[in-house]
Amino acid sequence: AYLDTYGFLLFRLGRIAEAEKYLEDAHKKIPFEWEIMEHLAACYKAKKKHGLIILMYQKAIDVGVDYKEKLRKELEVLKQDTKTK
Repeated sequence: AYLDTYGFLLFRLGRIAEAEKYLEDAHKKIPFEWEIMEHLAACYKAKKKHGLIILMYQKAIDVGVDYKEKLRKELEVLKQDTKTK
């Protein structure tokens, strides 16, 4: 949890490259924790890495996480954003 907290703090401070490292480490340790995924997704959005967000969310849906409907909605938004750019 501390990796996620520190990574998100760095993200909020605008230190995106550093934040990405900590958030990815947190995600590796707890891969299907929604809050960590959201923080990492925010970081990826800032870096315009939509493909990584889509891959991460799809993997969680495939595993059958409890919040898969929320992820499906997020995926639809991301796919629309990717198509319009």
